[in-house]
Amino acid sequence: MTYSAFSGWADRPTDFTPMPEGELTCDIAVIGDGYAGMAAALRLAEHAADVVLSESGFCGRGGSSRNAGYLPNALAGDPQLLNTLYAHRLPGLVRYADEAARFTEWLIGRPAVDCDYVPTGNVIAAVSPGQLRRTERYAGILRRAGADAEFVEGRDFGLPHTFLGGVFERAGGLLNPGKFALGLRAAPSRTASAAGRCRRRSADGRAPAAVSPPARCLLRRRGASGRPARTPGSPP
Repeated sequence: MTYSAFSGWADRPTDFTPMPEGELTCDIAVIGDGYAGMAAALRLAEHAADVVLSESGFCGRGGSSRNAGYLPNALAGDPQLLNTLYAHRLPGLVRYADEAARFTEWLIGRPAVDCDYVPTGNVIAAVSPGQLRRTERYAGILRRAGADAEFVEGRDFGLPHTFLGGVFERAGGLLNPGKFALGLRAAPSRTASAAGRCRRRSADGRAPAAVSPPARCLLRRRGASGRPARTPGSPP
């Protein structure tokens, strides 16, 4: 048996350059180069920050490149329990989950990441009559909270015979997680902007060759409303 620290979704990158030597100064240091770290660093650089992204291995090495490839907008918790305990907060949680999926779709399209993404939506499927009744209740709770979801019957919706039905959530879809991770890794070199820069360094002495043009600017820019100003094409 051979242990692998990487997935079968993508090969280990080979385009490394020597790690910067000595001390680095920056506006913000982001620790961890998974989806969240790379997305945060890219957005900060777009908002005129000088960012250093630190990773112990290489970009997308961990769980980001070895998951099932589902992009859901589903709540992590039980909708019925959340509705019972936090009914007044549930609409906000639903919006947050939906915007997370929409942001990822925007992130895929912004630097044109080729990750085989198909916006199919997702089904929380039931395999027993009891689960089917439960998912029907879930669909009603989520819909009343503002979710773009509906209850579907398995055969009518075209699900495999194993699944009796479930909650169909229209946002999200399927993607290749390895390609997505490596696409985000390459994004700074394709979306270089004079507004900021994103530098990466790794603990193994090597860093990906993807550095935007240097420019030191203020990190926070505010519009007339007092809220952070958005860059053109930024997500809602």
